[in-house]
Amino acid sequence: MMGIRDVRSALKQRREERRRLLTKGERAIAWSLAFAPSLLVLGGIALLVWGKGAGHGVGIALLIVALLPMAVPISPFLQARVRRRKAQAARRP
Repeated sequence: MMGIRDVRSALKQRREERRRLLTKGERAIAWSLAFAPSLLVLGGIALLVWGKGAGHGVGIALLIVALLPMAVPISPFLQARVRRRKAQAARRP
């Protein structure tokens, strides 16, 4: 049976491995795609509640736009970039 320390060390090791495999730009994109939809949803709800006239339309648009990054998983794209990078490194002499 795994203890809490084993679980924590495994999570830390996996996090460090992902950090090593991705570039700074890729990590920035991944984090922004993780947090941006939440901010868009909050903004959309705020506009729906407190906005008047065009604010309601913009709020609905923000909610729809927030659905796109939430619906598309980013990890397969990042894993594909890592695989391509490894393949290119293996081909180089």
